[in-house]
Amino acid sequence: MSINSAKQQMSFLASVLESYEGLVAGKIGNYELTKEDYDQIDPEEMELIDIRWCLASCIRRAQRYWRLQANRLLVDHQQSWDLINPK
Repeated sequence: MSINSAKQQMSFLASVLESYEGLVAGKIGNYELTKEDYDQIDPEEMELIDIRWCLASCIRRAQRYWRLQANRLLVDHQQSWDLINPK
């Protein structure tokens, strides 16, 4: 992997993390912009914004999934333990 490639990947990772932090903080979106303001945005820039939003959403869903799975594993483990060692 070249240095430039590593820098590009780190830049992309930083933008993903920035988007996720914005999602968590509720700072994504600007309610003061009008349609004319949005029309001035480059289509490629809009695509990048969309990708960042999707990645932030995927990260949020994955974290929620793992949190729910961890709770289920703890409950299942406790139930199986109760079956092995009844009181």
